Amino acid sequence: MNSVKIVTLGTIICLMLASCKETEPEAFASGNFETQDVSISAETTGKILQLNISEGDRLEEGQIFAIIDTTQLYLKRVQLMACRKGIASRLNQLSTQKDVTEVNMDVLEKEIIRFGSLFIEKAATKKQLDDLEGQMNILKAQLKTIDAQKASIYAELESIDAQIMQIQDQIDRSYVRAPFNCTVLEKYMLEGELAVAGRKIAKVADLSFLNLRVFIQGDQLSSIKLGDSLQVVYDGSQGPEKTKGIVIWVSSEAEFTPKIIQTREDRVSLVYAVKLKVENDGSLKIGMPGEINID
Repeated sequence: MNSVKIVTLGTIICLMLASCKETEPEAFASGNFETQDVSISAETTGKILQLNISEGDRLEEGQIFAIIDTTQLYLKRVQLMACRKGIASRLNQLSTQKDVTEVNMDVLEKEIIRFGSLFIEKAATKKQLDDLEGQMNILKAQLKTIDAQKASIYAELESIDAQIMQIQDQIDRSYVRAPFNCTVLEKYMLEGELAVAGRKIAKVADLSFLNLRVFIQGDQLSSIKLGDSLQVVYDGSQGPEKTKGIVIWVSSEAEFTPKIIQTREDRVSLVYAVKLKVENDGSLKIGMPGEINID
């Protein structure tokens, strides 16, 4: 009787263990957390006057964190502004000349009308009338010349304005700003160093979310599609922690299993990369291992 109870009790324990084993979530795939970092480079050349960042600092979108010397650009802008002022003064002179010419044309037009009446009455000669009309033609030609000169000056002003805008844009680019809300990952330069256009100043990333990059086997592809919400498991301070991740990318081509990836299953020669976007409250770190489970 006792032996039967022992056997029955052993069977129950085995069943309980088997049941627990069946409900225990198995890792579907594993990988590491990574981020989409952005390298911020200098857009102008000059000495770095200020660089108020350290690795780990939080930056707000549009926040100025570096200033490159703009003295030469400022002096160039002053020179262009003075040049523009001189050109604009020429334009004012031509406008005055045009006003005087138009007044003379009005007076001459009245004279032509008066002498026309006198000519009809034979009180004036044809030569006098022709001379007045010749003077009118000269004034009209002068008016056209003034308009042509003004058009040329307007073109010069447009060219100067474009150069001023270009210089101002370079000055604005000398103030290096954060492209979005981000965290400084690396700092490549120091105050006093010479910044060169295209040279990296810092590397930043938005750590409010991280991407979990995992690798799955070909026969698992049918279990995942874009937009799926999957369970993500990572190592927390008190043990395994769970959160959710959204599938944002699935590789269309197979690749050899990276050496850094060690799955619980036997390694296979070809796998497919998958990325999940996971919100980060500060618990997730770049390079931390993670796993995804299928319910």
